[in-house]
Amino acid sequence: MHKVPSEVMCRICNIGFYQIRWGQESCDICPKDHYCPSPDVNPILCPGDAFCPAGSTAPGYCMETFLRKAGNSCELAPVTIVLLVLAGGMALLFIILLVLRRRRETDQELAVSRAPLLRKERPPGRVYGVAWDAEPVYAGW
Repeated sequence: MHKVPSEVMCRICNIGFYQIRWGQESCDICPKDHYCPSPDVNPILCPGDAFCPAGSTAPGYCMETFLRKAGNSCELAPVTIVLLVLAGGMALLFIILLVLRRRRETDQELAVSRAPLLRKERPPGRVYGVAWDAEPVYAGW
């Protein structure tokens, strides 16, 4: 707590600040590599596997499986990078397979539409003197 000269009552320090001496006019910011869970308690040394920037109210930990401590922050662990690369590769492969499958289906539809007007096999029914293996010829007007 601290007491501003123009006020009668003491004030509680803001989050991330502390003051343990009586009669002080201001609060001190919690120092780097320490955390201050309460404004009326001495700063507590940060654990070795955590990070505590100035003004910390609690130690910051990294998720051990996916992140690791790097100074005052967390960075991706090598295992996480490998997993992300594998997942991205599998997603890309899945997309490529979908595109190839769609292309094959489209090619089959186009093959039917590109079939010759007269088929090679002879359909059942009447034939009016047209050779079934001949292509149609434009006769003009």
